Amino acid sequence: SGVVRRSLERQISFGAGERVELWKLQQELLGLEGFGNTEVVDFRIIEEGDRYGLRLETKPKSRGPNYINLGFDFDYSSSGETDADLLLAFRMTELNRLGAEWETFLSIGDRTRVFSEWYQPMEPSRRLFLAASVLYSNEFINAVDATDERLGFRLQEVEAGLDLGLRLGQSAELRLGYTRGFVRIGRALGLPADVVGWSDVGELRGSATIDTLDRANFPASGVFGTVVATASREELGAADNYTRLRAQLYKPITFGKNTIVPRVVAGIGIGGHDIPFYDRSSLGGFLQLSGYSRGGLYDQNAILAELIYYRELAKLPAALGGGLYAGLSLEVGDVWSDLDDLDAAEAKYGGSAFLGADTILGPLYFGVGAASGGEGAVYLQLNPVLRTDRQIR
Repeated sequence: SGVVRRSLERQISFGAGERVELWKLQQELLGLEGFGNTEVVDFRIIEEGDRYGLRLETKPKSRGPNYINLGFDFDYSSSGETDADLLLAFRMTELNRLGAEWETFLSIGDRTRVFSEWYQPMEPSRRLFLAASVLYSNEFINAVDATDERLGFRLQEVEAGLDLGLRLGQSAELRLGYTRGFVRIGRALGLPADVVGWSDVGELRGSATIDTLDRANFPASGVFGTVVATASREELGAADNYTRLRAQLYKPITFGKNTIVPRVVAGIGIGGHDIPFYDRSSLGGFLQLSGYSRGGLYDQNAILAELIYYRELAKLPAALGGGLYAGLSLEVGDVWSDLDDLDAAEAKYGGSAFLGADTILGPLYFGVGAASGGEGAVYLQLNPVLRTDRQIR
């Protein structure tokens, strides 16, 4: 189509009359693979007299331009807690001449969550974009803090945001945005009385993301990293002043059919202000300090470091998906009220053993986890574990 043709033309870094090495041309065309609704990109050198031209040959993806994915999460911990959610993701692409996209993520169950984003490129190269989003979330937080005090409260969030973004090639992006909304804390246990009720949200948010993974499920190579800085200020309409930083980094390392994934995840407060109860960080759940219930540790700061290993055991029939895997994880992390109290010697340890399958419906996992203090849990889910989106926080 004209949309795809003009967009592809603007992804090529060299212009008419420039000398181009074949290896550079092949590298750039490889970067175009998967751009927009394009599945295959090939090229031919065309000669007309003393002039040479480049002809790109493409075909539409065999799937799309609209996509729907179903999934579920199920956790059962040794403390008797059960968490179960049904998941739905819907994505529409190429909605206008600039290639707009609309994505919606839905979770129904113990955690009700709806996130929807309209992604609008601002010019044909699609490097500059706007992204407008809305969020609704309703869940019950049942956790312990850094002092092992039990916390229990209902948390509801309603937010709308607008981001200005810049794509850097095919694998990285920068965003700067503003979010406005409100949150409500109810049915509180272990919280001060003055935090119960409604609070206004007003914050600036900046993020940087890089994703060079060869695939989203059971990746074998590449790197994924993201950093999100949030500044909540009264001048922006917020009830609380604080600054928070969240980050994630992991890199698959593969030898033969074996893959090791070192991974670090952190959510910390900076600037000396207390982070309110409605926006604190959590650990617990499959590969989030396995053995603990999902979100079972909850405080102002959280840090997790882990080593994940999986091996491809066999291939599924092509009609059913990709590989079958078995894996293990070793994990260490904790939550802290104050980073000055961080003590690696007092951190909590966890680990898991799991089976996985890269199915046509998504990655399927069955795992068991164990952690410090005799904690244990069983996990079954059809949903990405190494999440590279904002579907679930």
